[in-house]
Amino acid sequence: SASTNGSGLHLPAPEQRKLELPVPLFTDVTSRLPRSSSPYARRSLSQVKYIVISSTGANPRLTLDRIARAHIAAGYPGIAYDFVVDASGQVFRTSELDTTAQPDQIWSEQGVNIALAGNYTATVPSLPQLDSTGRLCAWLAQNLGLTADSIVGLGELTKSDNPGPPFYRG
Repeated sequence: SASTNGSGLHLPAPEQRKLELPVPLFTDVTSRLPRSSSPYARRSLSQVKYIVISSTGANPRLTLDRIARAHIAAGYPGIAYDFVVDASGQVFRTSELDTTAQPDQIWSEQGVNIALAGNYTATVPSLPQLDSTGRLCAWLAQNLGLTADSIVGLGELTKSDNPGPPFYRG
């Protein structure tokens, strides 16, 4: 059955409509970033169990192109993150969600990886960066059928304190 919301608009019954979350506008740069000759491995989105938060661990002004080249030099097929959020809160999609940079690692095979541009061993990300990251996490969780408990720091899946001690202190 249907209802109105008081404004005369016809709405589907609650069981038929999806909650609408503020969706962050992201810039898709996947096709513009450097890649190695080795392809990313494929995965089914049903394999995704985590939204993994990390930091780039570098100067926040480092370009995505330079990050991708560094990841290629480290043996990845390209940038290892799915999204990067810069200090101003701009969100970049850097790889396809049905690909994985390192399929033998849980953070990569089972995680959508969001990197915050910067090094947060002693400082915290900017408020716009945190706001955009929170909105992106909510959008991903809704669309992938995940809960807030699935949002983890990289250090919860690897021997690392990334994205940095402030993340784990709350």
